[in-house]
Amino acid sequence: MLNNRLKLGVIAAAMLSAGHSHAAVDCTNLPEWNAASSYSGGALVQYNDNAYEANWWSNNRNPEQYSGQYQEWSLLGNCGSVTDPDPVPPTGSITAPLAGTTTNENDSVIIQVTAGDTDGQVVSVAFYVDGALIATDTAAPWEASWTAVAGTPILTAVISDNDALEITTAAVSITVEEPAVIDPVAPSVSLNTPTDGSSHTTGDNLSISASASDSDGAVSKVEFFVDGTLVATDTSAPYTTSWTATLGDHEISAVATDSDNLTASAKSSISVSDDSDPV
Repeated sequence: MLNNRLKLGVIAAAMLSAGHSHAAVDCTNLPEWNAASSYSGGALVQYNDNAYEANWWSNNRNPEQYSGQYQEWSLLGNCGSVTDPDPVPPTGSITAPLAGTTTNENDSVIIQVTAGDTDGQVVSVAFYVDGALIATDTAAPWEASWTAVAGTPILTAVISDNDALEITTAAVSITVEEPAVIDPVAPSVSLNTPTDGSSHTTGDNLSISASASDSDGAVSKVEFFVDGTLVATDTSAPYTTSWTATLGDHEISAVATDSDNLTASAKSSISVSDDSDPV
């Protein structure tokens, strides 16, 4: 018995030699020390907001008075509340588009975020372009669509978890280019009749017809001229009119105008003789 007491005394002395500071102990399930009770070695109790462990059998030995080197009790520490660890904020980043991406104005840009939370769950991801909120997603996959505006916008996202903690992702910068300006194309027109160099007789009812088209719009009208004088306007295909031939040499022309107010022309030269003229 003496050897056991000496051994326990050595243990107690070693605990004391480590210092007099003790970590907080959760005393929730420790009984209060009772002077009328007997305690065996290893028994745990609390007394005056401190936790103690019995070094060997004792009875009516106050732990506060009989703790220390070669004593019945060892002080384990102050009874403190054991609290949950501090919550951990979520993590995440923008995965698309990649930094430096170039896109065109009015394109639909899909912004994607990867997000996680080690001690809970992500509850929302808010998407920002140049600091302005454009969308909030509350379920994975975390993404939003944005109609691109010309410039070099900065994309960020704010990730929130169930502990009301949040982080802002690293910013991603992209380039949005304005569409190239394409000059409108003039229409095309050809004069079908009368043919260039053809001969006619005074009083003939000549058919003047043209074909016209526009590669980037529509033909709005075709005007017919004889010697520079407007004789008719046609606003729909087939583009045609008629003219009563008069004596002399004439220039027949057709001028097409498109939806961009651009024009194109075609012409032919004809001769008209009197029917009494000798052949």
